[in-house]
Amino acid sequence: VFFGVVIFTIFWLGNYFREDDIPLDFHVSHQNKNLSRTTVSSVSAVAVATWLMALVGPLLAYSVFSGVAPSDQKPFVLPSAGDSWRQAKAATWWWRPPARWAGQQSAYYARDGRTTGLYVQYNDGFFGEAEVIGSSRWFALEDSFEQVVWQKKSPVLLPDGRVLVDEARVRGRGSELLAWSWYLVGDASTSNDYEAKLLEVKGRLGLGALGVYRVVITMPLQASVTDTRVQMQRFLDEHAPRLYENLQFWADG
Repeated sequence: VFFGVVIFTIFWLGNYFREDDIPLDFHVSHQNKNLSRTTVSSVSAVAVATWLMALVGPLLAYSVFSGVAPSDQKPFVLPSAGDSWRQAKAATWWWRPPARWAGQQSAYYARDGRTTGLYVQYNDGFFGEAEVIGSSRWFALEDSFEQVVWQKKSPVLLPDGRVLVDEARVRGRGSELLAWSWYLVGDASTSNDYEAKLLEVKGRLGLGALGVYRVVITMPLQASVTDTRVQMQRFLDEHAPRLYENLQFWADG
């Protein structure tokens, strides 16, 4: 989009220097010396304008994407267990969602003998080139004990409406889990990389809320996938609004 704007601007500037009514004559005579000087000046002006516009791109990209969450910022608070849940100290499985960055917090919640894991991943500034966006479909490392049995999109009700999230059935080391993964960018939920990137740019330009997170919840697979989904949705209904509130407060500084 940016380079499209640059090209349009260059053509718009060049339109003022059009010479449709002047015949082209590459043999400079005494009569057209002034014309030659005008043409050279016009070309020089367009070249300078193009050069200046080309400089804007890297500067804009730096200003938009250079800001990352400072590594010394206090960690955000994950929601405490709701009325029908209790806080669990640890997971009953080995699996953890893979990440390309150091920023990750997790909490575990138990109800009726079932444990639910909540993970929030973010760029904490430790790895400058790391990006959260692009990781929503990443559920297992190639050389790990865990394997993704199947993976697809699944509709889930979140605080900002019904959203398609990445869903995976993960098997490994004595456990079989169902996991949901999506991005929270500002105050909007999505599992689409392109939509998430556009929302991130809007936030950096001051046109939307800040903050880019990957949210993952998981639960050991029950008697059926449908039953597990119902339990996971029940967990989100109770905890997701407070989670979104805490993350937005943390992103606003």
